[in-house]
Amino acid sequence: MIRWSRLRGLVLSPRREWAAIAAAESPSLSRSLALMVLPWLLVLAYGAMLGGPLLPVLEQSPVFMQRPDGSQVQIGVMTRGRTGGLLTSLGGIAGTLAWVALQRAMILRSATRHLAAPDGVAALKLTLHAFVPVWIALVLVPLTPLLFLPAAIHAVVLTYLGAPMLLPPHQGQEKRFGRSVAFGTVLFGLVTIGGAVAAALGLASVVLG
Repeated sequence: MIRWSRLRGLVLSPRREWAAIAAAESPSLSRSLALMVLPWLLVLAYGAMLGGPLLPVLEQSPVFMQRPDGSQVQIGVMTRGRTGGLLTSLGGIAGTLAWVALQRAMILRSATRHLAAPDGVAALKLTLHAFVPVWIALVLVPLTPLLFLPAAIHAVVLTYLGAPMLLPPHQGQEKRFGRSVAFGTVLFGLVTIGGAVAAALGLASVVLG
């Protein structure tokens, strides 16, 4: 598990912290799994506390129109589909794990292009540590949604700074390598958001018929 002191270092002094991370053992995916899964389990818990459905469900509510005399008459029924907390959480967990694997692969491809050693362990270190602010923001999003965007931007900056330190490229290629990985990270983020929106819309159309 990533320590609080490491999280503080990544936020306040990222260059120095990346140097320490480069010399440390890589966190295993199994040990870091709890941090990646926790936000989605909290989504499930928040939904349950607010009385949300666990499984996909269609909810119907009457639609009324007010008459000139002030009375109301029902003119129809509005149907709304809800995905359910369990499906949302499982989808989020699967998406997170897939994203970690794709991000690591992207880093390794970029490392090869810039003559850096294709170190899979270092690429996993970079992926897991750079996005700790995002995992923390996901935990806090139901309380403070505005934290997510600054956390995502900081994760891109951490990726830019950490890539050439964990996977040293050919001399003179450090900044280009960092920019390449940061650009790939932004692109993956946009694709992930677009995919999530498309999946939500598709699921809603299926649920609503």
